[in-house]
Amino acid sequence: MKNAFRLLAAGALLAAGLPIAAYAQSSPQTTNLNVSATVASVCLLSAPGNIAFGTVAPGATANAQGSVTVTCNKGATVSATVLSLNVSGSQKRMQLGTTGEYLNYTVWQPDLAALGACAGTQTDWSGTLAITSLWTGAGGPKVIPICATTSPTNSNSPGNYNDTLTVSVAFS
Repeated sequence: MKNAFRLLAAGALLAAGLPIAAYAQSSPQTTNLNVSATVASVCLLSAPGNIAFGTVAPGATANAQGSVTVTCNKGATVSATVLSLNVSGSQKRMQLGTTGEYLNYTVWQPDLAALGACAGTQTDWSGTLAITSLWTGAGGPKVIPICATTSPTNSNSPGNYNDTLTVSVAFS
């Protein structure tokens, strides 16, 4: 019965041209939106600097340095390996043309605290090297030196020995 009375009263007000009061609204009204993004871990490997020993006499030792540039974002977890095309076991080797003659060489792990020069302590880089510490404080490019040593012997024939050294960088 009360509802019928309200409907009659509303109809009478409407017929008389008087507004019907609606529920109260405030202005302005607000709502919240969540904003999110996921930053991907990204590393780029570029700018190879080749290793060239030059002419080396039998019995002498030659050192040479190449490099790669690795650019990662801050906090990336990064590791690197170097692999020789002509490897035998863990021994990296350069080959004389298409002959079966090889000249052994060693690649040394870089000094991650002082990049740019070969490390004073020579540790054979034959496995995976964790280089994450380079991007702990800031992202950006880091030049990683690739340091190598060779010592031809009198049993090496004269000529041009070559190898392809593949540097791989894994990151997450």
